[in-house]
Amino acid sequence: MHRGQSDIFTFDFHTQGLRELTDDIYDDIEPHLCTGVRGLSYVKPAGSCVDTYRCNRKYEFNDNYDLFYFPNYTANRYKIVRLSQGTANETSATDYDSTYFSYLTDENEL
Repeated sequence: MHRGQSDIFTFDFHTQGLRELTDDIYDDIEPHLCTGVRGLSYVKPAGSCVDTYRCNRKYEFNDNYDLFYFPNYTANRYKIVRLSQGTANETSATDYDSTYFSYLTDENEL
């Protein structure tokens, strides 16, 4: 928790230093290190701007959650990829292999 929002940090055991990866008004939850693709997936509200550092629109809030991904979080903190977008809640993302992600959703398919 940082300034009232849950952001994602990494900790370097050698330098004992924290590195903040996310810094926006949205809560970032369920971080997962993806070993097959060497990145980090996490969940945040669906109304969030993908690139919150360059977002020029008003902040949007809703109750749905989408999946986001840092392809190489150690090298570039500003490259974020949105993995899902819609009206359903997607949570618990993990790397299935080096190409695919698996996740849970509350969407019904008819």
